[in-house]
This record gives sequence, C-alpha cells and structure tokens, in this order.
Amino acid sequence: MENNDKKFPSLDGTNKNGIELVVDVLNIIKQEMTSESRFIYRGISRDYTPGFIRSGAAVRLDFQHKGKYTYSDYLAYIRTLITEVKQHYPGNYASWRDLEILGDLQHNGAATCLVDFSKNLLVSLWFACGNNAKEEPLCDNKQNDNKQYGVLYYYDVHEDLIKHNNLKIIKESNLSEPIESLLVETKQVTNFCSDTDYSFFMWTPSNLNNRIARQDSVFIFGLPKFAIKDHSVRQILIPSNCKRKIREALKTYFDISDTSIFNDKHGYATVNNKLNSISPSDNKYNIGIDEMLKGNVRTALDFFIMYENEHPKMHEETDDPNLNVKYAELHLSKAICYKNLDGLKYVNNAIREYGEARSLYLKALQNSSSCEKEWKRIYSRKLLRTSNDEISLLYKNQEYYRCIQACDKAIDSINILHNMKEDELRYNRIYCRLSKLELLLLITLGKHDKDKRMEEYQEKRKVYADKWDLYLEDAQKEKPKSDFDSMLIDFFVRIWKGYTCPKDNADFKDSIESFKKEIEDIFMNPTNMELAYSSWDFTEIRDAISKTEDISDDNKVLLQELVAHMISIRDRYNVKELNSNS
Repeated sequence: MENNDKKFPSLDGTNKNGIELVVDVLNIIKQEMTSESRFIYRGISRDYTPGFIRSGAAVRLDFQHKGKYTYSDYLAYIRTLITEVKQHYPGNYASWRDLEILGDLQHNGAATCLVDFSKNLLVSLWFACGNNAKEEPLCDNKQNDNKQYGVLYYYDVHEDLIKHNNLKIIKESNLSEPIESLLVETKQVTNFCSDTDYSFFMWTPSNLNNRIARQDSVFIFGLPKFAIKDHSVRQILIPSNCKRKIREALKTYFDISDTSIFNDKHGYATVNNKLNSISPSDNKYNIGIDEMLKGNVRTALDFFIMYENEHPKMHEETDDPNLNVKYAELHLSKAICYKNLDGLKYVNNAIREYGEARSLYLKALQNSSSCEKEWKRIYSRKLLRTSNDEISLLYKNQEYYRCIQACDKAIDSINILHNMKEDELRYNRIYCRLSKLELLLLITLGKHDKDKRMEEYQEKRKVYADKWDLYLEDAQKEKPKSDFDSMLIDFFVRIWKGYTCPKDNADFKDSIESFKKEIEDIFMNPTNMELAYSSWDFTEIRDAISKTEDISDDNKVLLQELVAHMISIRDRYNVKELNSNS
C-alpha cells in the first residue's frame, strides 16, 4: 500500500499514436489487476499537491487562508455552501439532503469536500489529458512549475475496504446525516490494537444529474488529508506531448469528448447504452464485493452466502494458508455487511463472522513459514484489523463486557505475533490495555450494556470493579508508545480516585490540578505525542461521569473539568498538527 518511494510509470509518446498510448495505459493497469481488484479512477491535468489527493474545498481554503485553516474552518465552509445554495435556489434544493446537494454542486463546478473518481477508466484518462497550460495554479508549487504531466490515479477500493480497513461505504441511511457528522466520523477512528489510521467514505451517488451518470461518478471524502502513500492508489504520468493524441483517440474511437461528458442529453443516452445485466457465470463473491462497494449490503450479503453454500469445503480444516486467507476474507466481507445492518441480531452475526475471520487469519500465519515476509505482514495486518473492527463495533453498541473479552483476544493475537518475531509490525498491546481501563470505568460508573437485566449487571459490575488493580498494573507494564499513552493512564487513575475517594478530599483536588498542569506542560513541550491523541473520543467517559450516581457532586465537578481540559488539549493539538503539516 505504501508507495511513496515508488517511481510511477510515465507514458512515452515518441513515435506512437493516440490509440497505442491508450493501449499502453490499459496494459499498465492490467499488470496491477487481480481477480479481486476493484479500481476506481481519477484524472487531473496537473498535480499541484504531490503526495495528496485533495478536495476543491481544501484547495480553495488553502488559497484563502494561506494554508493555515483548521478543521472548524473546513466544516464551516461546507455548511455555508449548502445553506447559501438552498437560500438562493429553494426550488432546486429545498428537499435535498446534504450529500446530494454537494454531489450536484461538485459536478457543476463548485469546490466541495467531495473528490471525484469514476468507475470509467477512459473518462478519467480524458480528464488527465486536459490542457493544463491554460490553468492557473491556486497553490504555489515551484517544484512542479516545469512539469506538464497529467496524472491518472487508479485506486483499488477493495484492497482498502477489506485489507486495510480505512474505507467505509455510504449507504442509504447515511444520506440523512449532516455532512459535519460524516466528516468528523472519518477522523474519530480509534484503533485498539495498532497505530491510528484515518478512514474515508466512498459514495456512489444515484443519477443526481446527467453529468454524474455520464462520468460514472464515485466520490471519496473525509476530514483529514488523503495521503496517497496511506492508500492503495497507483499513478500513471501523462506527459504533455501525449495529451492531444490521447484525447483525439478517445473522441474518435470511444466518443469521449467535452461534448459527450458535459452535454447532459448526450451523456444520459451514452450512460444508458453502457448498462449491462449481471452475467450468471460471474463469481458470486466478486458480485457481492461489487454490490458492497455500491452500498447494497443486503444484496452483497446474499451473494456472499450463496458463494459460501457453493463451497462447503471452506468449513473443513486445512493447513493451506492461501485457502485460510481466502475464506477469512469471505467471513470479513460478511461481517462488514452485518455491521452495516440495523439491529442487535446483525451485531451478533457480525461478531461471529469477525471471530471466524480472526481464527482463519491466525491459522494462515501459523502455517505460512514458507511465505514471503511481505505476505506475513499482510496477514498480520488483516488479523489485527479484524480485531479492531470487532472491538469498535462492540464499543459502539455499548457491549462493554464483550468488548473487554475482544480486547483480550486481540492481546493474545499480538502475543502470538511477537512470538513469531513480527514485532516490526508496530502493533502494541498498550492500546488494548488502555481500552480495558476505560471499559472497566464505564461499567463501574453505571454505563451498562444494552438489553441486560439489572441484577445480572450489578453482579458483573462488582466482579469487574475488583479487577481495577490488575488492569492498571497490566497497562503500566506495557511500554508506552507516546506521551499520550502515559497521560491517558494517569487520566483514568484520576477518574478511579474520584469514584473511590470521599467528597471534599483536598488531596484529590490537588491531584486534579497538578495533573491539568502536567498535561499542559506536555502539550507545550511534547516529546512523542503521536496522532493517537488526535482521535481519542472522550464522549462515553464524559457522559458516564455526568450521569453516574456513584461519585460525589464535588468530585464529579472536578472530573468534568478534567475531561473538558483533556478535550481542549486534544483539539489544540489537532490545530497545531494541522498548521505544522500545511
């Protein structure tokens, strides 16, 4: 996935005509394609921000604020865009939802938070061959001033969705959510057994306008920067001496031109000519993946189950690591579908499928002694991504007891990886240990699991409360990865003291004040904060403190102030990081 050191291929237009250059592009992509690849494409006439794929909104704000804008500025700009267009054109947009408005605006030239991709390679190639000589860059990028290259990106969304777990699918129910909520969700990703990565949303819109249909549009969006090295994105460079030839070939042989792409009636007719029914001979797993990427999770699940029924041997024991990984990915795909369906039944189904996937990935690792190191790295990453997704789902549904059990399973997996000498994978038990401390506090403070009988809950609550010293000792024994890890342990210790000590305790009040000063000093002089802090969500612990009846009012006020201070430091750190990376 990480391709920042890779030299990307460039076309050679010497003594070649346009159709030969198009074939060259197809051959380059064909070499990267597997049966599981699901590429979407993006073409730009010139790369003004090497290493990143940026939205029009980000570029516009960079120009306006000279690179010093915050996430709040970004969210405010998007909301203003939506509000103003609804005010100016109420007849067009009054009943439209935020994403639908942004999709329509994007294809009419507005700078939104959406980044255009296409399922149509040739349409994207047409955009990559634009005449950038007529364009004026918004951002000063002197290193590229003399490079008249267009760029064709091809992005394997299946790889990011399944292997790297840093892409989410927008489904119909998401369309009613405010755009701010969706954008913030892409940043607030807590990984419980690995470094924090950000995720992005992918949305395949309905035909909001005919340009979207003609261009086979897919949108990617998120709050952080989309760094190419962190995603399954490849590039082909298109030199300026190839652009005119390619565009002429696209127009002559494929009827792709500015007229067909932007003329709505012609675009509508063309896109309908391309609709094909599903071939009955297609692999049902691949069809399921296609449906899942469109957001049709129920349909995708049906195809995955049909594929499973056609392959009964997948439930037999095997030591073949390739088969184990193949079947693990089927279970993981089913889990993702269940996760995106509403209802506790589907949550339980998702957890079961995650468990099957985890067991198979682990078995593949234990039987892959002859595999290349890179494949072991991929298997390891998939194993722990599966655990992370399981923990996140249980946490989201307030299944805190089961969440602790899932953390223990993730710790066991990390121990196995360490015993296999896979330490360089950068996975660390500290995130699971920290999560267990928070989960124990949520249980103890009365934020109990849904659909549990009170007497059963009270009994479990006492059992887990007695485990505090053990959990704390385990966390303190781990090697902290950053200043934030140590800070978070001390933060949880203060909450536990607030729960156990009597009111009007002067020592407790002094410890809160000294700790607030300590974290302020760390913020001003960080040695190793890491980005884990920037996405840690304090919402659940804040609500638990606010609602519990087991902490005195005086201590509750002190703890609420402490949580507010932690959130303030986090947000200031985010702004500081954003400005330092601009």
